[in-house]
Amino acid sequence: MNSSNSYDVAIAGGGLAGLALSIQLAKAGYSVVLFEKDRYPFHKVCGEYISLESWNFLEELGLPLSDWGLPVIRRVLVSAPDGESKANEVPK
Repeated sequence: MNSSNSYDVAIAGGGLAGLALSIQLAKAGYSVVLFEKDRYPFHKVCGEYISLESWNFLEELGLPLSDWGLPVIRRVLVSAPDGESKANEVPK
């Protein structure tokens, strides 16, 4: 914690993006302060699943996702009101 109340970077918002940026900047040697209007822990819809595109990035930040036994969503299905649908599988 920085006791001088002087920071290199201030970040507004403690969602996934704000937290990830804060971690990256701190690891790069910057003094960072993060402001979040809510108190942790709190429910956020964006946290319902972890996109496979961001899996490696989040593990590099220090989250041990592979150790947590999380379910992996590999199939997406998009449907239209007329009943037409498209599905796609993500390879393992």
